[in-house]
Amino acid sequence: MSTKIVLTYEDYLALPNDGKRYEIMRGDLYVSPSPVPRHQIILSRVFDALREYARAHSWGVILPAPLDVLLSQTNIVEPDIIGIAAARKGIIAEKNIEGTPDFLVEIISESTRRNDKVLKLKLYAEFGVKEYWIVDPVIDTVEIFSPAEVGLTRIAEVTAGTADSRLLAGFSIDVAQLFSRDL
Repeated sequence: MSTKIVLTYEDYLALPNDGKRYEIMRGDLYVSPSPVPRHQIILSRVFDALREYARAHSWGVILPAPLDVLLSQTNIVEPDIIGIAAARKGIIAEKNIEGTPDFLVEIISESTRRNDKVLKLKLYAEFGVKEYWIVDPVIDTVEIFSPAEVGLTRIAEVTAGTADSRLLAGFSIDVAQLFSRDL
């Protein structure tokens, strides 16, 4: 009979710093390659818009990857964009985020699609994320999830017009501009 090894934050800290994205979810290790340029362009657009919103509304802090989010000792993730409300800035530690951010964004790729749409969706619901955006550059879609009675529920799937946050009152991003191929 084999015993499953459950990885922890201590194991995570021993992983190489080689440009790959390492995450531990439910004690299992997940490795993703470095993102492609289109991913990073879209990440920059969302990050810039969120950062501008947060500053203008004194909402809190918006941080881009790479940055570890320590949800628990066996759940360490690296979301593409992290939003933490001003009242909760105390979860920002010297080396990582220690606790659940309020707002998370993942720009998915083929290598992260299942993790972002299934594993992380369940994990973020379990840990109490207040809003989760899945940005899909393959099909130019933004999915927005908010808490429901059970888990996080998709409240919008936006392919045209604007993607509007429920958590960040007045924040929206134009989907055509977000996915534009113009640099």
